[in-house]
Amino acid sequence: MLNTFYFSSDSFELGNDDLEKMDKFVDFINGLNYEYYLRVLGCSDSSGECDSILDLSKLRAGNVKKHLIERNISEDNISCFYFGEYNHFGGNPRKVIIQIICEE
Repeated sequence: MLNTFYFSSDSFELGNDDLEKMDKFVDFINGLNYEYYLRVLGCSDSSGECDSILDLSKLRAGNVKKHLIERNISEDNISCFYFGEYNHFGGNPRKVIIQIICEE
C-alpha cells in the first residue's frame, strides 16, 4: 500500500489538506496488527538546476518524514529516498510517495 502527497512547483511544504490526509494515514498504520516500516520516496520535476531538483526532492521527503515523526511514528521505522527528476513513478512528478512494507 502507498500514500501520495503532492506539492506545488518549487515547494516542499504540506498544505492543510495534506496534513489531514497524513493524520488519516497515521491512524491507518497505527491500526496494523503486524510490524511495518515506511519508505518515503521524494520526487521532483525537471524544472530548475539539477542540484536544486535533487535537493527539492530530498526536502520533500524529509518534510514528510518530519510530520510522520511528529505523529509518533518511530524514526527507526522510516527510510527516506529521493530521486529528483529521474524516477517519479509516473503521473505528477512533484510528490512524495509513502510505501508501507509489512513484516509478518
